[in-house]
Amino acid sequence: KITFTGKGTHFSNVVDGVNAIVECNKFINDLLKYSEELKKEQNSLFDIPYTTMNIGIINGGSVINIVPDKCELVYDFRTIDKKQHEIIKDQVLKLVNKYDAILTEITNVYPSGIKNENIKFISKRF
Repeated sequence: KITFTGKGTHFSNVVDGVNAIVECNKFINDLLKYSEELKKEQNSLFDIPYTTMNIGIINGGSVINIVPDKCELVYDFRTIDKKQHEIIKDQVLKLVNKYDAILTEITNVYPSGIKNENIKFISKRF
């Protein structure tokens, strides 16, 4: 989960504020670009042979005429290789620092799978 902090103000003074939702949107664009790069590394053990990323929750703002001072984003990577976890965490942390946001790790689940004639893929989440 990433928490973005802006500077709330009444919309009549919009130039005095920093919109946390807009900052979150910029971060999402950077994260999407990064997730596209991850598709280059592939593992045939998985139905989708590359690491995927999902934006699951965005929460921010309270009323239409106030510049939001907070926005939270919850995202998830499904990796194809255990070594990718640290690489992805480091890259996400660089992006988080770029936007002066706060990163909170909710889960850290490593990939696991079995592929043979009878079983295409088994995944466990703990």
